[in-house]
Amino acid sequence: MKERYHPFTLNLICKSKAPNVLKSVIHYVFYRYNIRMNKWESVCSMHSHRSYAVAGVVGGEGIVVGGYNGSINLATVEKYNPVSDSWSMLSMLGSPRRWVIAL
Repeated sequence: MKERYHPFTLNLICKSKAPNVLKSVIHYVFYRYNIRMNKWESVCSMHSHRSYAVAGVVGGEGIVVGGYNGSINLATVEKYNPVSDSWSMLSMLGSPRRWVIAL
């Protein structure tokens, strides 16, 4: 996966060096784009490796919902704090989901 700006993830994008798993890339290395510096910066890894998740920004913090870890669909939700460069777990979804849509 190439590094790129994606407006729907609001400058939080993932890049993987992991092998394809059932034609799915499981992301474990995350980057954010620094507009002022015009460069990509690595951020800490999430607790759960995943693909097919939805990501967005709420209140300046990144939120990643659901996804697929190569074996099962996930119900986990994680929040990224850019100030502390850390992820925390939020309340889980009612059921595991991948290809989630968030509004």
